[in-house]
Amino acid sequence: MKVTRNERQDGLLDINIEFDLDEPQRSTFLTVDNKGQVFDETGTQLSVKEIDRFGEEVERFIRECAELQELRAQALRNAVIEDLKASIAQGDETTLEEILTFVPHQNLVGALPEERWNDFSLAKFNQTHK
Repeated sequence: MKVTRNERQDGLLDINIEFDLDEPQRSTFLTVDNKGQVFDETGTQLSVKEIDRFGEEVERFIRECAELQELRAQALRNAVIEDLKASIAQGDETTLEEILTFVPHQNLVGALPEERWNDFSLAKFNQTHK
């Protein structure tokens, strides 16, 4: 059995497992996202039990890839935070505003103190912005 990994343009890791020639299934592809979650070729998330079926060596390789992805994602978040701090200190909020456009409404509201949550309900917002 041969196991390899390849980093994709979108930052995810693809894992290719090539089985021995006498195996009925010759190969399979898995993807590890930046949260360390593992998905099969159909996009279905694999459980620990499903990963176990590949054997100890492959399981260890997948676990190492998942840990690497989590560490890399945290390092990227830290780098972005530092860059945002520097930009904001210079009065440039452009990057922060751009990033926030991708954050769902409920997450933005949840980042505020609880006493401000109702300020952004549709009914309340309509009353104050007519």
